[in-house]
Amino acid sequence: MRRFPQACVLLAASILVSCGYHLAGHGEGRGAIPADVRTLSIRAAPASKVFVPLLRQRILTDPHGYSVLDVPPDPAHHAVLRMTHKPERMVPVAYDAAGIATQYRLAISGEITVLREGKVVWQSGIVTAQGDVFTTGGPASIEASRRRLADDLRDEWIRNVWARLRAGF
Repeated sequence: MRRFPQACVLLAASILVSCGYHLAGHGEGRGAIPADVRTLSIRAAPASKVFVPLLRQRILTDPHGYSVLDVPPDPAHHAVLRMTHKPERMVPVAYDAAGIATQYRLAISGEITVLREGKVVWQSGIVTAQGDVFTTGGPASIEASRRRLADDLRDEWIRNVWARLRAGF
């Protein structure tokens, strides 16, 4: 009797495999980037300019060997990555008994779009990275903590959006 559920699972898996089903990003392609693309350009809204060097570095270290160019030598094998971000938000999330904020949450959110020949190929949807800053120490200490956290969250956001892009989700 125990073999029946196992047989059903194996049968379902073999049917999915035989019809060509696979999870996004685990097939022959390169996730959301078309397989024949060799060069990428990065276009960023003013609020996203701080992310451009981080994304450029991520692209250049990708094993598929993309080049990052402002003007493509061959538009047929080129895609544009367009980034847009909302302003970073730091809002209080915890207060002490006197009503003074003791913890703030810093959130970075934005999205990336892949364009090819002016047409949208893929959109990431909103990707968010967030973390907390605690109000220990004086204003200089809080601001230093906020800056460190913002740098870490930018790196995390780029990792998350690149993973989503490479997975094709």
